[in-house]
Amino acid sequence: MMSADAVKASYTISERDFLAASRLNETPPTRLLVLFAVILIGLLAVYLTDYYGFGQLAHGALIGLVLSYLFLHFVGSPYKAKKFYRGFKALHDNFTVELLPTGLEISSMHGRNQLLWKDIKDWKQNREFLLVYPKPDVFYVLPKKISEQGFDGRALVQALEMYVGKAS
Repeated sequence: MMSADAVKASYTISERDFLAASRLNETPPTRLLVLFAVILIGLLAVYLTDYYGFGQLAHGALIGLVLSYLFLHFVGSPYKAKKFYRGFKALHDNFTVELLPTGLEISSMHGRNQLLWKDIKDWKQNREFLLVYPKPDVFYVLPKKISEQGFDGRALVQALEMYVGKAS
């Protein structure tokens, strides 16, 4: 799966990259989306049938939930991510990643961290990024464009699936 001569890749994370990665990080799991949809459908049903006279209450709750979600998704989360990125200057530096048989090594001028497969709790990916979680609330951002430098992203995904499990 992994070659003996591992390829290192270097990258930097721009503010736009961090915002996109944060949006991926905050993507709710499917089970939570299903629960949210069931609640919305239930509230809609109560509103449409005016079940026990709770139609107006259900209507208000429905509007409140949708507006709250939209506000958090489009205003609150991006604001929080920008503030975090701008305040955490180490994120602006150049990073180097190397795929090892035992895990991943991610380094910058501030230090080196070797993430063993057993220490990776979760991971997510989309077209642009792969996020690796050593803790539930901490993630490393790996831009998929590092494959242009010879980094074997496919081998990384295979290793994560084998040692950590399916992406969440």
